[in-house]
Amino acid sequence: MKKVIFHIDLDAFFAGCEMVVNPKLIGKPFVVSGRGKRSVIGCASYPARKYGIKAGNPVFMEIKKYPALIVVPGHYELYDKMSMQFFDFIKKHYSNICQEMSIDECFLDVTNAIKHYHNDPVLMAKHLQANVKKTLGLSTSIGIGPNKFVAKMATDLHKPYGITNCLDIKDYQKLVWPLPIEDMFFVGPPTAKRLRSIGINTIGDLANYSDIKRLEVTLDRMWWDTWQNAQGNGDDFVDTSKNDPKSQSVSHTLLDPTNDITEIETCLRYYAEELQDKLEAYHMAGNRVGVIYKVNNKHYTKLETINKLVYRYQDIYNYAIRLLGANWNQETPIQLLGVTVTNLHRIDKQDNLEKVLEPKRKSTYKKIVDSINKKLGQDVLFIAKDKLK
Repeated sequence: MKKVIFHIDLDAFFAGCEMVVNPKLIGKPFVVSGRGKRSVIGCASYPARKYGIKAGNPVFMEIKKYPALIVVPGHYELYDKMSMQFFDFIKKHYSNICQEMSIDECFLDVTNAIKHYHNDPVLMAKHLQANVKKTLGLSTSIGIGPNKFVAKMATDLHKPYGITNCLDIKDYQKLVWPLPIEDMFFVGPPTAKRLRSIGINTIGDLANYSDIKRLEVTLDRMWWDTWQNAQGNGDDFVDTSKNDPKSQSVSHTLLDPTNDITEIETCLRYYAEELQDKLEAYHMAGNRVGVIYKVNNKHYTKLETINKLVYRYQDIYNYAIRLLGANWNQETPIQLLGVTVTNLHRIDKQDNLEKVLEPKRKSTYKKIVDSINKKLGQDVLFIAKDKLK
């Protein structure tokens, strides 16, 4: 049975989030960026893109290009929150077979779910698109294909707020094969250059290339997958296990670099609270805690492995402030500050977290008690809870 895979991309996501909280920005040419000389654009609204404004370019250069450009500072805690709301929403209402690819895109296996939409994937895509817009205020573009590669290629064909159906291989060939080889997903500039050197200029050229030995030499180990993708034969397994993050962190650039201890402690406590919210949302805890900081334009991450799972902000803050104190030269102002928890483990329900941690604590206490009693030669100490059972 041929699968039906959606690739969903949130259009200009950071800009979209800013328009949700500030509707006055709708229709305006603006970018999400800092204003410093070294600041680069994190995201450009679609009206800004009409003036050639691009993400990744230095903001001061783009302002020269279009002086009326509006610069909005990034609110990354907002983006994290809205990303989680989006993924929770589509898993609950459309399909829980979801592979999160980044903060603003995912693959969704709707093979069985489309029966609720008269087996019409476009009808389902329209419903999802409109419902996300109505409920969350976010714009999405959706590509439809029999596998992840085709769906991903289809998404970029009609943006923003577009739907492209390439479920039929003929549609894929008609729409995708004429594209230049540089537009192919997984093909970077060096690879594209090598392919052009053997006469492959479009995705269709690659799909129909018959000199297999030459192709293998040109692409090395990736030749088979790349060739198959070009033909429209890709991986159709939507891997939900990839959704579990290995780490979570919260960090922010400070408005003004500082070495004021009180200010730094306040920021760390706030970031730890924010990180607790993220960990609770994912129902996860970890046993490796760290502090992130930037001084003299150099980033540092200091980590400590502990013998318990952590998710509460008090624990995160305590470890982070201790690590910072042990590693940071307090005479040097901090430019960026953050906290992180890694080596994460999923907890089925957050309410069960204490039950997960309790056996570890008991085991540690029991070892201490047993050790002391052994030295004394008699059972003098005991754990009160054990006597009350």
